Amino acid sequence: MWAVRLGRSFHVAPAPLRRWPRWILAIRLQHVKGDQDATNKGGDIVNEALEEAAVKAVTADGFETLPHYCQRWTRQVVETVYGKRFEDVIHKANAISAGLALRSAGYSIPLQNGSVPGDLLFKLHGSGGDGHVGIRVLGNKVAENSSVHWDGHDARGFRSLKEFGHFDLIIRLPLE
Repeated sequence: MWAVRLGRSFHVAPAPLRRWPRWILAIRLQHVKGDQDATNKGGDIVNEALEEAAVKAVTADGFETLPHYCQRWTRQVVETVYGKRFEDVIHKANAISAGLALRSAGYSIPLQNGSVPGDLLFKLHGSGGDGHVGIRVLGNKVAENSSVHWDGHDARGFRSLKEFGHFDLIIRLPLE
């Protein structure tokens, strides 16, 4: 089903509208799949490769499973997509230092623009003084390594954006 996205809601597009070239329309058309967002308020495109890698890294072997290692888990996910390209800014001791380094390198976007799947979401306050980081994925969820998921052998999992709570920094790595 094709729908017109107006703000945060979707409306079924009338048949004549569906035949118009997309570039003519002042509004964005997209294929609706549940509650996923393909773009944010600024029209930015999802980093599908990073989003898919994050979803897989929640259950795949070779990714950090111990609690309190959110930064290491996120770095491992980023490295599966980009290799060592961001090693100098993401290979840090904790989430706070990595987030600040990525912001200084020019990869942050304003909070008011909103996040899209594939964005790194950083909490620079709390979390035992080390901060926290997760990766936004489809379905308005965050993939992460967090003690809230710890079951005695694995701390990886998903939380809704609402459960994830306030974050201080959005990092959007380039699609290339």
